[in-house]
Amino acid sequence: TLNQVGTDGGYTGWTPATFVQFVGQQVRRVGLQVPVLVGLDHGGPWCRDSAQAHPPDVALRQAEHAIEVCLLAGYTHLHIDATLDATRPDGAALPADVLTRTAALVAHAEAFRLRQSLPPVSYEVSAERESGGHLDASAVEGFVAHLRERLDPALPTPLFTVANVGTDLLSPAFDAAHARTLVHRMAAHGTFLKGHFTDFVSDLDRYPAVGVAAANVGPELAAAEYGRLHLLALTARNRNRDVQFEQTIVQSLEEDGRWRKWLLPGERAEKLRHLPEARQRQIVETASRYVLGTPRVARLRERLYGVAGGAEEAERFVQDELARTLRRYAQAFGLEGLGARLLGVR
Repeated sequence: TLNQVGTDGGYTGWTPATFVQFVGQQVRRVGLQVPVLVGLDHGGPWCRDSAQAHPPDVALRQAEHAIEVCLLAGYTHLHIDATLDATRPDGAALPADVLTRTAALVAHAEAFRLRQSLPPVSYEVSAERESGGHLDASAVEGFVAHLRERLDPALPTPLFTVANVGTDLLSPAFDAAHARTLVHRMAAHGTFLKGHFTDFVSDLDRYPAVGVAAANVGPELAAAEYGRLHLLALTARNRNRDVQFEQTIVQSLEEDGRWRKWLLPGERAEKLRHLPEARQRQIVETASRYVLGTPRVARLRERLYGVAGGAEEAERFVQDELARTLRRYAQAFGLEGLGARLLGVR
């Protein structure tokens, strides 16, 4: 996302160019022979937390610039998300200008790509705001149909259309019937369904079973990483070497402020630590991604690794959990052995 990897470095410290460079270095390091795709998630006006107060023309220009930077860096897939609007409450039907902005951003991206003689890229578009509950399938289909009418016939049909399938970060209940309906409606317009918020969903195998072609996951990986770091902090504490890791994460999140966007309707808290313990832990686990890359936390993490048994062993302990989490998705979506299949190796 533009919050993670942005023109200003995002909260990871990467710009699109330095991120692509890093990915390329890792591809060469491990000798990967399969295609590796770099994609932009949520590229559109108001998609950066720092841009929430910007007027529409400024927000649109910023989105166009970010897309240009991603294309120049070598991104191969762009998610055009024009659904965010600070003036529209969650759950309301998408206003007509979402269609206009979506079509304009796809057209802008393609015009810039052609001017720069860059390779073709694929697109996905958002038919619903991710935090607004799901719309009737006919409304989602109407968005896709009207978007095709707005797009020049020479422009590519979006590969994916992103729509809600009943899940959100705190309610991972996949609505298979709704998803199946959307899959068939999308197919009629030459696009595949991509689901929002697949984090923590237990019955992942139902996604491909009903034809969902792609799914977003992210906060669950942050929770997996933080969970292992929490266990390392407990180990250090049991050795009377408390490095105050969890307390520093909470303090860093409070200073960052973005944890507040995950508050539920009716929840109020001046400080993250003022929330009930269960809710505090829930937010810390998934929002820890905002601060894990900061110099302050990175230095503390090095200390934690040293106290808990050494950097190499501790890092492997964390990475094993990330691998286990990712493997769950690879198994459910039939991705194991994909590299060999792509290369035609038996």
